[in-house]
Amino acid sequence: MIAAVQQVGNNVRVLNEQGLTLFMKCGELVGYTSQTISIRLNSTVWTYDSSGRCLFGR
Repeated sequence: MIAAVQQVGNNVRVLNEQGLTLFMKCGELVGYTSQTISIRLNSTVWTYDSSGRCLFGR
């Protein structure tokens, strides 16, 4: 489960409930829920699940 997200320079850090890093991705944070996160990289917004797997890009 995604508890918090931090924009760190050009990277997005995704944290769990204990504050541990689940994964990091390059890009700009667009938004997140407890299950997914959306990150803009160039002109595409990529959506990932809480494990960091890409679900789709638009």
